[in-house]
Amino acid sequence: RLVIESPPQVKELTTDTALLERVLANMLVNAFEATNAGGCVRLRMDSSMSSITFAVQNAGSIPPLVASRIFRRHFTTKQGIGRGQGTYAMRLLGETLLQGKVGFSSDLDLGTEFYVELPLTPDRNRRSMMPKR
Repeated sequence: RLVIESPPQVKELTTDTALLERVLANMLVNAFEATNAGGCVRLRMDSSMSSITFAVQNAGSIPPLVASRIFRRHFTTKQGIGRGQGTYAMRLLGETLLQGKVGFSSDLDLGTEFYVELPLTPDRNRRSMMPKR
C-alpha cells in the first residue's frame, strides 16, 4: 500500500522532471521490495525556503553492514541479473545532475527512509560533475 502525504506548502521547483521521477521510482521500488505483503510505503514532501525534500519510508530496517555499502555501484542484497544500480543511480542522478543531496536513515523501530533534497533553483553556472567514461 502506498500512502502519499500531502505537502504542507507547495513551492515551485525548477528541475529535470524525468531525472527526479527516476530517483523517486528507484526509492519506491526499493521500499516496496523491502516491505512485507500488506505493509505500507509512505511518500512525503517537505519544503524550506531554499529546497524541497522528497522522502520514501517503509517499516523495514537496513543492517549496518549493508548500510555502509548501500550507494556503491553494483552492490545488491537481491538475487538476479541487472540488480545493484538503484541506490547508486539515485545518488548519481540526485547529486551529480540535479544538484541535490541523497541519503537515508534506518532504524529498527522507525524503519528506513530514503530522501532526495533539491534546491528550488539549481545553479545554472555549475558544471556537471558527471564522471568521464
